[in-house]
Amino acid sequence: MEPFEHLENLFRVFCAEPNSVVRHGEHTVEPAAGARELDDQRHSLLTELERIAVQILEQAASLPGADWQTFNALGSAYDQQGRHGDARQKYEAALQLNPSQTSVKNNLAMSYAVEGKLPDAESRLRKLLEEPGANETPMNPRVSARPMAGSRSKLTGS
Repeated sequence: MEPFEHLENLFRVFCAEPNSVVRHGEHTVEPAAGARELDDQRHSLLTELERIAVQILEQAASLPGADWQTFNALGSAYDQQGRHGDARQKYEAALQLNPSQTSVKNNLAMSYAVEGKLPDAESRLRKLLEEPGANETPMNPRVSARPMAGSRSKLTGS
């Protein structure tokens, strides 16, 4: 079975009865035991979904023309699995494709940090802060700092 098909089947099983999770807890004689069983099932499902997601990302990264976002996402998935060395290799691959991508540089630094390699993390973050525009907060074009003409501000009433 292809990874996408397997993932789709897991979602169908998990989402077929959205209220089953609540009902499961209501019908449990010992709520604590039911909650533990539910947590175990949830953990197993999430572990399986994570494994499939990594498999899909690995396949995507192996394709010719894979983009920096794919390598960044795979690095992030590896970090979540505790595979920090593999994650950093993928972040480096993403930076080869897009050297100015701040989010990848940040992920790379955080990968060092979560592994406890704080001097490496700190030096990378310091370099990142020295880059032009590092202290600028990107503005979402859909959000305006000023009220639109003719509108009243909800904060000031003007």
